[in-house]
Amino acid sequence: MLTIKNLAFLLLTAIAFVNCSSDDDGQRTAEEIIAENEEAIQNYLEDNNIDAIATGTGLYYIIHQEGNGVSPATNSAIRVNYTGYNLNDEIFDQGEDVQFNLEQLYAGWQEGLPYFSEGASGQLFIPSYLAAYNSNPSFGMPVVFDIDLLEVID
Repeated sequence: MLTIKNLAFLLLTAIAFVNCSSDDDGQRTAEEIIAENEEAIQNYLEDNNIDAIATGTGLYYIIHQEGNGVSPATNSAIRVNYTGYNLNDEIFDQGEDVQFNLEQLYAGWQEGLPYFSEGASGQLFIPSYLAAYNSNPSFGMPVVFDIDLLEVID
């Protein structure tokens, strides 16, 4: 079974293979994309005076309120409240009391939610290559999710 770190490594390797250099066509390399995402997240955290924890894959998280239940596994069903927004604070998605299977969500959620325990609330700062639009990772910049983990169902 692939771990999140292995999956991220494979994804980044694939990006590097496809975009092995910056050409005259404006394509960015995987290294440039990673650096741009890291810089954008770091600037956002600094500008908003947020002390988040880095996981090593480009994902950052912060727990605002500790939970007192179990933490989800990557194949858990979860029930959450969430708001997703760009680094310019423009909301692009939100849900209240929504149930998901974690393995069907963004790689950033799969990696980040196990740091939460049932009843916790916090934020995930997800680079584009761990977000939904990673089929074209040069397209996007990082996103932020405010999450209340209401329940781990399984």
